[in-house]
Amino acid sequence: MPQNAATQRRYSGINVLILWGAVIERGFAGQSWLTFRQALGLGGNVRKGERGTTVVYADRFTPDDERRRAERDGDDPYVIPFLKRFTVFNTDQCENLPEELTTAPAPVPEGLILPDAEALIAATYAPVAEALRALRDAGAAHAMLSGSGGATFALCEREAQARALAAAIVPPAGAQLFVVPLASAGWRS
Repeated sequence: MPQNAATQRRYSGINVLILWGAVIERGFAGQSWLTFRQALGLGGNVRKGERGTTVVYADRFTPDDERRRAERDGDDPYVIPFLKRFTVFNTDQCENLPEELTTAPAPVPEGLILPDAEALIAATYAPVAEALRALRDAGAAHAMLSGSGGATFALCEREAQARALAAAIVPPAGAQLFVVPLASAGWRS
């Protein structure tokens, strides 16, 4: 999970998705993030030319005058919602940070990456890549495979196909749909 490298606090809400997207899009090795000032405070710096990722903080506050007025009148105080934005940098974008902040995370042990997908591949008579090549040679744009536990996998080559498939396919009740754009995952025909 994405977390602040200085405070060890995990990001939440939409920030998790924003930061996951940045890690995937830019190929960062870790999920640790810092503001520009936090990097400086830790004795490091953000490398020149690096572009940050915007995260948000939403909350509400009650002004002191409003709190006193509500107590005096016996009303509920009026709260003011606010949204702040911050720019954060992945620790991969920083230099001179303490070593414990820059250590890449340990690789995921073999067998823990998409266990449903691995089980599906193991249960398939032909390797998935061969099946996709045969489908492509036949002019098909994607393959549908059923996995264990009611999982349905839609395998395609490109991200645009994946978006179209995700919008068009309605899995059976209780089944999970996994749309996998193989070009994005590193598969090459």
